[in-house]
Amino acid sequence: MFPKYLSLLLIGIAAPSFSHEHTGLAAAWRGSHYGECYPSFSAGMSDVYGPGYASDENIDQKRAKYGANEMVVSTDRTSGTNASRTVFERRSGGRWCVVLTSPPVASLVPNRTADGSRKPSQWTTLTQAPPGYPATEIVYLWNRTAEIYLPSHCYHVSARKKKRLNCAKAYE
Repeated sequence: MFPKYLSLLLIGIAAPSFSHEHTGLAAAWRGSHYGECYPSFSAGMSDVYGPGYASDENIDQKRAKYGANEMVVSTDRTSGTNASRTVFERRSGGRWCVVLTSPPVASLVPNRTADGSRKPSQWTTLTQAPPGYPATEIVYLWNRTAEIYLPSHCYHVSARKKKRLNCAKAYE
């Protein structure tokens, strides 16, 4: 009887704590580095952008500090105006974790606290759409359980209206 419970305990410990199926990530975010943690920032950047990221002029990094939270927003501008963005957060033991990754967007903006003492509770992305087509706006909210920002509210935005849509279909 004891070995049976021990094996269940080991499965629970060995199973990954992050799963796209459990957090409800739509197809646009699956296969990304969402929720991955790395022993160093350099290791994370190398995994996300490849080992030559440091010499790639299209890869930008912007550090931000929110109270005790240190984050880096990285951008791959290879594709032009709409660029993929990745937000890394420094965790205990010097680990760096990907807490947000977006498909190509024109902007990624944090919703900062009034005094800037805490990490943002949400981030918002917006695409730059071709003339005559709506832009896509995604609001990501912090999920304490998964310890990442998850797509929460999604919209198509045009000059005259903002239409809510299912986040699973945001980039279809």
